[in-house]
Amino acid sequence: MRLLTQTCKFLLPLVASSLCFAAQPDRIVGPIDSSRMVVLEGQVHHNAQPQYDLGRVSGDFQLPQVTLLTLPTPAQQAALKALLAQQQDRNSPYFHKWLTPEQYADRFGLSPADIKKISNWLQAQGLTVLQVARGRNWLVFSGTASQIENAFNTEIHRYNVNGSLHYANSVPPSIPVALSGIAVGFRGLNDFRLRPYFVRKAKRFARPNYYDNEFQIPDFLAPGDIATIYDIQSLYNAGIDGTGQSMVIVGQTDVYVADLNAFRTGFGLSTLSCS
Repeated sequence: MRLLTQTCKFLLPLVASSLCFAAQPDRIVGPIDSSRMVVLEGQVHHNAQPQYDLGRVSGDFQLPQVTLLTLPTPAQQAALKALLAQQQDRNSPYFHKWLTPEQYADRFGLSPADIKKISNWLQAQGLTVLQVARGRNWLVFSGTASQIENAFNTEIHRYNVNGSLHYANSVPPSIPVALSGIAVGFRGLNDFRLRPYFVRKAKRFARPNYYDNEFQIPDFLAPGDIATIYDIQSLYNAGIDGTGQSMVIVGQTDVYVADLNAFRTGFGLSTLSCS
């Protein structure tokens, strides 16, 4: 058994038909003690500044979704980096051998026992655990401002930033020493949304045929150009056209199906449906 464990420890995960994993050791070795805390620096939003501060929110103010993020061990991070490289190496036996979230959890996530300890501690603070990542690398919980302030030694304030009202923690949150090096940050302690780092204001208007009229020679890309640029025409010729596949667009934006279909219709393509 010891030899098998050592062998599995150094093997990268394979597809489901040939998985071999060593059980992840527990990283939380003792009880999670709220009387012994350590500050998580860098966990205050840059807009949570005194000149914008309207004071503390009421104690019953609800924070609906707060995510506690966890970090793999250095050994896990090194193994993950190696796996990602091999998944893109055509000469590797792991080329395009993708992991399910559960396989990822068994190799790179927290142990089930550690997840249970963290969940139990959050619940002991009066917080409600809403979701545990299938990869066992984050937990989502909710609670009142008072509960979260007491649990993490912070304060939740209101801010008026250029006429826009927000809430955010005014001081860095703290976590129990038992979670030091495991829990690395939070999402959801504020409602400031991400903004593009650079936005260029439009100085011209697009013509109906999808190109920029600032140039004398039209400069636009059509679907056929994409196939040429990325050398995928050979796939189309072989009958591989994406049928049966789904695409997810992730981003803080609205996707208007009507616009997509107007573009596709303009190039003689069939319309599509999105959900």
